[in-house]
Amino acid sequence: MDGRSDCPAATRRSSRARYALWKNPEDLTEKQQAKLAWIATTDPRLYRAYLLKEGLRHVFKTGGDEGKAALEKWLS
Repeated sequence: MDGRSDCPAATRRSSRARYALWKNPEDLTEKQQAKLAWIATTDPRLYRAYLLKEGLRHVFKTGGDEGKAALEKWLS
């Protein structure tokens, strides 16, 4: 158990932050940017997963040789 389930308020805040995690960083509202910053400080594992998602998104957005290099970096 990771301890977060013991705090229902933290779980609610985390679940309401899901839209900030789904959206592209350039499309985040100020409130969503603040939620993402909150996630970065309170749930490092979730924030790391977000960064991995964004790294993979970059791979597909870039494509070509640069995308292949980005994929190699992402996989390492």
